[in-house]
Amino acid sequence: MSSHQSLPLDANELSPELSRAFGVEEGWRFGITRASGWSDMDAYGHVNNLIFLDWCQEARTRYIRMMMGGWPAPTEAGPVVRTLDFTFSRSLKMYDRVLVTARVEKLGATSCVQTYGVWNDGLVGKGSAVCVFVDGGSGEKVSLPERFRKAVTRFEGLA
Repeated sequence: MSSHQSLPLDANELSPELSRAFGVEEGWRFGITRASGWSDMDAYGHVNNLIFLDWCQEARTRYIRMMMGGWPAPTEAGPVVRTLDFTFSRSLKMYDRVLVTARVEKLGATSCVQTYGVWNDGLVGKGSAVCVFVDGGSGEKVSLPERFRKAVTRFEGLA
C-alpha cells in the first residue's frame, strides 16, 4: 500500500504533502486525485489511454471553474479545446491512485495553453491542450475573459 492511498480524492490546490506523496515536480499549484477502476482497464490490464484524457478534462474544467468563479453560462464566453496531446511514460493498473495536475503556461488574446501531468510515484504521463474562448451564442472566438486572465496571472505567477 503506497503512502498516498489514504489521501482525499478531491483536492484542488496542491499542498506540499500531496505533491510529495505522488512525486510531483516543482511548479504545479493545482491538482485532483483519482483512482482507476474496473471500467478504466484495457484488454492488457492497464488503464486505457482515453481515461488519462478524461482525467485531464476533469482537471481542466475544475481549473477553469476555479479561475472564473464558476463555469460560464451557455450564453457567456467559454473554453473549447482546439488541440490536445498526451505522452504516456508508463502504464497504470486497476486501483492505482493518481494526482492529475493542471496549469496554464501561456495566455494569448483568445486562447490559453494548459498543460497536465499524471503522477503516481513520479510522472506517468504529460499533455497539453490549447483552449480557445468562444461566444456561447455565436460560436465565434472572443478575447479571454478579463476575470480569467487576472485570476490565472495571479495564481500561476505569470508576467
